[in-house]
Amino acid sequence: MGPVMAIEIEQPSVGLSKIAVSDTHGEDSPYFAGWKAYDENPYNESSNPSGVIQMGLAENQVSFDLLEKYLEEHSESSNLGSKGVSGFRENALFQDYHGLLSFRKAMASFMEQIRGGRAKFDPDRVVLTAGATAANELLTFIIADPGDALLVPTPYYPGFDRDLRWRTGVNIVPIHTDSSNNFQVTPQALEAAYKEAEAKNMRVRGILITNPSNPLGATIQRQVLEQILDFVTRKNIHLVSDEIYSGSAFSSSEFISVAEILESQQHKNSERVHIVYSLSKDLGLPGFRVGTVYSYNDKVVTTARRMSSFTLISSQTQHLLASMLSDKEFTENYIKTNRERLRKRYDLIIEGLKKAGIECLKGNAGLFCWMNLSPFLDEPTREGELTLWNSIMHEVKLNISPGSSCQCSEPGWFRVCFANMSEQTLELVMAIEIEQPSVGLSKIAVSDTHGEDSPYFAGWKAYDEDPYNQSTNPSGVIQMGLAENQVSFDLLEKYLEEHSEVSNWGSKGVPCFRENALFQDYHGLVSFRKAMASFMGQIRGGRAKFDPDRIVLTAGATAANELLTFIIADPGDALLVPTPYYPGFDRDLRWRTGVNILKQFPDYSSSFGSCIQRCRSQEHESERVLITNPSNPLGATIQRVVLEEILDFVTSKNIHLVSDEIYSGSTFSSSAFVSIAEILEARQYKNSERVHIVYSLSKDLGLPGFRIGTVYSYNDKVVTTARRMSSFTLISSQTQHLLASMLSDKEFTENYIKTNRERLRKRYDMIIEGLKKAGIECLKGNAGLFCWMNLSPLLEKPTKEVNWLFGTLCCMK
Repeated sequence: MGPVMAIEIEQPSVGLSKIAVSDTHGEDSPYFAGWKAYDENPYNESSNPSGVIQMGLAENQVSFDLLEKYLEEHSESSNLGSKGVSGFRENALFQDYHGLLSFRKAMASFMEQIRGGRAKFDPDRVVLTAGATAANELLTFIIADPGDALLVPTPYYPGFDRDLRWRTGVNIVPIHTDSSNNFQVTPQALEAAYKEAEAKNMRVRGILITNPSNPLGATIQRQVLEQILDFVTRKNIHLVSDEIYSGSAFSSSEFISVAEILESQQHKNSERVHIVYSLSKDLGLPGFRVGTVYSYNDKVVTTARRMSSFTLISSQTQHLLASMLSDKEFTENYIKTNRERLRKRYDLIIEGLKKAGIECLKGNAGLFCWMNLSPFLDEPTREGELTLWNSIMHEVKLNISPGSSCQCSEPGWFRVCFANMSEQTLELVMAIEIEQPSVGLSKIAVSDTHGEDSPYFAGWKAYDEDPYNQSTNPSGVIQMGLAENQVSFDLLEKYLEEHSEVSNWGSKGVPCFRENALFQDYHGLVSFRKAMASFMGQIRGGRAKFDPDRIVLTAGATAANELLTFIIADPGDALLVPTPYYPGFDRDLRWRTGVNILKQFPDYSSSFGSCIQRCRSQEHESERVLITNPSNPLGATIQRVVLEEILDFVTSKNIHLVSDEIYSGSTFSSSAFVSIAEILEARQYKNSERVHIVYSLSKDLGLPGFRIGTVYSYNDKVVTTARRMSSFTLISSQTQHLLASMLSDKEFTENYIKTNRERLRKRYDMIIEGLKKAGIECLKGNAGLFCWMNLSPLLEKPTKEVNWLFGTLCCMK
């Protein structure tokens, strides 16, 4: 037997086809590797609780009980009807390739029902196949030859690399999309993919889309569908619309079928459109292998029927499903309930991921969500993504599909399937997710003290979702809630044009780049700190001096205020802040510091005392007063006498005073503004150790994107500690280099300060005059980028708490 066995082993394979030995089967992707890992070690609650949980399988089990109940109540449908043995014979014997007429009619009706009756389907155009995989391959065989190309939007279902290519010899050319527009296809992306195929000498025969999308879990917008249809018509190519998740949209109205577009266009150019559908997803019956090709092209229908002989459906299954799908009471209840359950399951997993700090693309369909783990990548590459995926697979024991297996152009996205398991298993998964890898989030991270639920931030969101644009969106939201100074931006641009060397690292060239690009100490560039100190003195008319060694740099005033709060107050302590104040303070001063804000209502001298009493009664230790001068949102400076009263108050209570003076250069005249630094100089710096000034170039110089902030303290310990903390919020040395040169140019800064103040006053006067003509009053202002507008006469019912409704109108953009 030994020699015989040796001969058996040495037998040649007698040669296999190129298809058989090619690597176009696509099964070497992480998508299939995840399946293999699951198959080798499947999770089971009782027998293998440490196994791999399968979240890479898009299977719908959420409404399986409805199918079981139907079959219990209609057992005759699975027993081949009342005909008994004769019924069995009728179904078991040979059927033609068209399939049972009763089933094709039921399928056509069910497809219409899923689409809310907005599209009609002819049973004679329904071609049956053994699942959607077979349907897509069948259509590819019909519309394209080996070497031709199909354009497919990314990210796409990983199985397409096998289904569309392996046996057909057809190529896939990706239509690249990205997260900037929620991965929607654009005309530019279509054209680019088409040109890429041409450059590779590939004949483009069609576009294949998945709607709703797998893996995005989102439907394609009507406008995008129309653009795609226009494109294929113009290029005279086919369009295949894979709509196997159409009944899994969370509501009927959220899904638009290409069939609806064709009906609205009276089926013009419909001969190039083909729809793929299946019961594997919507009805949760992948094991039954029921797919369909629906084509508006007679030749395609005829050829597909012929080819369907390779991929027929069991007539027993057809018989059962014909009965089930013809029961309108059942199908209506199933579609409605299934959608509700999928939405509930989706909301559950999205909320769980959100609590863990993980974002997902907003979805409205399908059995999965598109999860963004890019912040967790060691490096933003495909390799970094696969490293994370391997860790999740082998350490966390979850099989999820990495975006690279879907040909996603952005590393870090993963498809997570949520409908293929029990709620108990999903709850276990969510527990695992929450515990990864931060092992519980801080109280800061999960608290609601971020302040971003205020109308201030809601207004920003409304603008971001519908921004006004004179040409492209004239009915959009106009942004007047952003205190941004653009009135003198031309002066900055002119300076850079005339001094291009400052942004090119000066005359030193490469050595200067090295000097700035390598690590800097936390103090920042001496040249920049000197320039900042000089500029701050210049803004104040030379009435106050600033020591460059006391300037601590931060990435904007937001960081400066938080940094100071961390230094001078402990969690649970209180800050007294005059109202009305900048809405962002509710976030900046409280969220991560754990410090409370006690609102102080003017006038200052009397109510500070009452605030202290309230502070003590609430068991808060008041460690700081914060004022904004000039005031945001009032657009007015604080009078010298009030500043002196505040300074006397904090001295008497032995607490800190922070003066946020980021609008000091935006007063309409230098004399209109009195800095706390001037008061201290007049008092020869007595009790100055409790005073700290915040400044920034975001407002006066109109450079919020550069993130330039400073803490200036008269307290040595605060300066030392702030420098140490500034490591968390450093400023680019490239930006420091540029601005050091700009701010050191006295001719430029003098002209800028003067011109900017004149323009701000002119803009302020213009908007005040316009509001006055409309019968709207404003608080008299003398500084800032906004006005404080009184709309109380327009209130339907004035409240006790708010007698006047003020609005901050930012008018300097």
